[in-house]
Parts: sequence; C-alpha cells; structure tokens
Amino acid sequence: MRGVYLTLNQGMTEAREHYKADAKTALRARAVNFRAMLGGEKSFTALEIDLAPGSPSNDTAFYEAGNICATYYQVNAIPTEETLVRDLRAMLRLYETLIQGETDSDVTLENEGDAPSDLQLEDATKFRMHKRIERNATLAKKVKQKKGCTCEVCGLAFDRLYGAIGSGYIEAHHLRPLSSLKGTKVAMDPKTDFAVLCANCHRMVHRSGVIDDIQRFKREHYHG
Repeated sequence: MRGVYLTLNQGMTEAREHYKADAKTALRARAVNFRAMLGGEKSFTALEIDLAPGSPSNDTAFYEAGNICATYYQVNAIPTEETLVRDLRAMLRLYETLIQGETDSDVTLENEGDAPSDLQLEDATKFRMHKRIERNATLAKKVKQKKGCTCEVCGLAFDRLYGAIGSGYIEAHHLRPLSSLKGTKVAMDPKTDFAVLCANCHRMVHRSGVIDDIQRFKREHYHG
C-alpha cells in the first residue's frame, strides 16, 4: 500500500479462458499493439506496473501483463483532486481512441455481407460501431435475460429445433438508428434498445437497412 496506479488496462478473464497458459504473453503482445495505436502516448509513461501478486496465477499478475500505460501516485504525494480528475479524463480519452481505432479497423463492410449497399463514409463508421455493440458478450447476455431467446421476427426458438445445443442461443440486435451513434459514448438499455433475432433474421434486418423498427421490417420484408 505504498501507492496507487491509474492504468489503462485490459480485461483478463477472457484472455485466460482463450489463451490458457499463454494468457500473459497474449496480454503483453496486445498491450504493445494498443500502445502503437495510441501513437507513442507521452502523458502516462509507466509501461510496467508492480501489483505485488501473491502468486503467478493471482489476478493481479495478469493485470500487470495487461497494462497498456499507467501513472503511479505515491501514497505520501497524492495529487490534488483537480489533477486526479484531469488525469482520469485524459485516460478516458485514450480509451476512446482505442475503441474508435478498433472500430475503424474492424472487418470491412464488404465482408460483413449484411450492410446496406448505399452507406456513406460517416454511416459506414457508425455501422461498424453498431455491429461492435451487438458483439458485446456482456450486453448480449443481459439482453437475453431481459427478452428471452425467441426471435422477434420469425418466432424461432433454437432449443425447439436443436434441443440442448440451442438452449439460450439468440442474437442481440441493437435498435438505435445509425444517426444516434455519436462517437463512442452510446447509452444502452438491454430491454428497450435491443431486439432478439435468429441469425437469418438478424442478417436480413441489417441488409434491409430497417434496423430500428422490427415491426416495420416484418411488415415490409418478412413473408413467413
């Protein structure tokens, strides 16, 4: 307890599940990539942090590996609240830069296959953000908890067709219009801002361009 870090870090739970014994290596490699995306950030210079983990398998050891950049405040030299707020806001701007960079470098719209064909450049960026929101696993889980797992267009429930392997499966579709996706700050309500759709209907909704009104999509395009 000699001090405290403000760190731009990575979630390590998914990395541990996916990379197993190589999780720390993967986190460190991703940290290097994120630093490159930030273009040599100069405000937060601590590229390594010491959290004194009790063992190599302790969570703190993985957060050490996941550090992108940080600053350290000694306990006997904590800055003023004004400075802390300034630093926190600066760190949040770096986070937004990474999110936007990840969004812009996502798979191209040509490879999405379900993008409206007449998207202009600005809307294309928003479309990538829209798709990124839908891929958020935590949000998708909350949406399924609130809305269930039956497609709101065709009524398909995967467990009725596929049994146990289909149980709990559905895709979360973000209903907010592309025009509302300003930057990266998008407030979302799992119950009112999403629909649950099967994979086929989800792709057709995006292909139609009627992403914000499921009932309208059903009237105009669904013939089941």
